[in-house]
Amino acid sequence: MKALDNYPYSGHSRLMGKIQRGFQDTEKVLALFGPTRRAARRRYRDFVTKGLAAGKRPVLTGGGLIRSAGCWQAQRGLRREGVHYKSDERLLGDSDFVDSVLKAADETRDRKYRLHAAGYDLEAVVARVCGIYHLNRRDLLSRGKQRRRAMARSVVAY
Repeated sequence: MKALDNYPYSGHSRLMGKIQRGFQDTEKVLALFGPTRRAARRRYRDFVTKGLAAGKRPVLTGGGLIRSAGCWQAQRGLRREGVHYKSDERLLGDSDFVDSVLKAADETRDRKYRLHAAGYDLEAVVARVCGIYHLNRRDLLSRGKQRRRAMARSVVAY
């Protein structure tokens, strides 16, 4: 654990107060573990220690860590036997979880492309919203908190 405390390439060393990094905010994370920095660090250390003791867990393999489920050669062998894992290096979780996230992402992407194919892009949306709210483009995109302008901006953002 002492080596991890001083390891410079993880946020753990900053959370434990061993390495200072101005860009890394630790207060929110430590607040999850206790009311004071000292208590939070002690509870955080307990949390990490329990996680290390638990070892590898199947829910944390697959996805981007498919190699840890038996390396790529083992995966090829499983595929020959008809066993397939859904994986994506951006996702961490079991095959079913990865599959559900990718399906949701596909639906979002498909909707975006349908809108684009129908001629909707940012400029078309801005023009349409300007027409609905009786604003010109410059007014819509300029500073200000006028109610109609703010509502129109929220519609564009949506």
